[in-house]
Amino acid sequence: MKQEFELPSSFLAKLYFLAFGGGCQIGWYAVLNGLDFFDEKFPGESVKFRFGIAVYLAQFLVTPIMAKISERFNLSSRVIVPFIAVGAIIGFLPFQAAWYGGTEKGFWMIMQLLFVMGFLNNICYSSIIGMTSQLPREHTTNFLIGSGIAGIGMSLIRLTLTSIISKDPSITKAQANEISVTIFFVVAAFFIVFCVFLHLAFVKSAFYNAFLERTTMTRLRDSETTQGDDSYLEAQDLARKPGRDLNTVFGVFSKTALYVGLIALTYVQMYTVFPGVMLQKPMPMEQSTKLTSMNMLFSVFFLIGKKLGQYRKYYNIQIIAALVMFRFVLIGFFILQAAFDLPVLGSMWFGYLNILLFGFTNGFVTCALFILAPEQIEPEKKEVSGFVNVFGLTAGIVTGTFTALPFANLR
Repeated sequence: MKQEFELPSSFLAKLYFLAFGGGCQIGWYAVLNGLDFFDEKFPGESVKFRFGIAVYLAQFLVTPIMAKISERFNLSSRVIVPFIAVGAIIGFLPFQAAWYGGTEKGFWMIMQLLFVMGFLNNICYSSIIGMTSQLPREHTTNFLIGSGIAGIGMSLIRLTLTSIISKDPSITKAQANEISVTIFFVVAAFFIVFCVFLHLAFVKSAFYNAFLERTTMTRLRDSETTQGDDSYLEAQDLARKPGRDLNTVFGVFSKTALYVGLIALTYVQMYTVFPGVMLQKPMPMEQSTKLTSMNMLFSVFFLIGKKLGQYRKYYNIQIIAALVMFRFVLIGFFILQAAFDLPVLGSMWFGYLNILLFGFTNGFVTCALFILAPEQIEPEKKEVSGFVNVFGLTAGIVTGTFTALPFANLR
């Protein structure tokens, strides 16, 4: 079972994991809620499908080497440097699209920036997941919930800005869209800056220092070299840098393969239909309203699912596997709604209901599997378990991004 460390109660720790759950995803959420803007700037480039490839491929490439990255660089290096760079990229993206809109060069420049953003984001995401895998499950839940809150918040900000700016009769619809997206991205960049300062405060907190002491002593206890001052110091150094070699990674994977496989399958399912296939369903509303309302509904129930996923005693791996299989039915509904005008399935209420169920099951299954997998692993290897889980997640995302391509033009 997952070891429940007796760490100091800390509001700062709760805020930290909530904020970084959002911070690690806010760049991509900004892009998702601005897809209509990028689609106008780069017509014919299928940005709803191709932007995701750049981000998710980069994330996937990080995960096999994440254990070595964590061994070479400390937590602050893996958080602060990537976040500063990601903040700069987020703030620059709408200006880049405005300056080079309609050109192939501009499109590929943005694809390159998105690739870098995905690479750096996943270094931070994997690092925080690795840490929460060694902590009581509430911190894993808070981190995952933070991601959902960020998705909802970004959708609300986009809707609010668009509504306010579009009321000015002197501004065209295209100008209102461009202004709202620019402000929207700058807000996301400032949130990244807030996360950097929050991290600097967190690493000085009693909670973090108690965590370091407890994990060091746990690993030290399992070390064979505990006699004499010199050997004790050597063991302490090894304890602070636990084994992250390939044998350890494969050993952890062999014990959690079922859980990692279900994580991967969940995200193959998600990104096969989200957001591209989902957004092809006709709706009697503006494209920007449809985009943000669908994203927000998904994010709200994604968040609710994650919150309920923390109640460990109410599920087991069999229940989670059954939910993953049930999601194939929802995927079928998405495809049918996008491709055909059918009674009931083609209605607006059924479309939103399908998004609701898809978002809820996605959140619940994700949280449950990220809690269940580390339970199978020894305390000193739980950080590696977190990295392996993220590998499953990114492998699923990349696969789903490519399996979505055949559904790019259902109408």
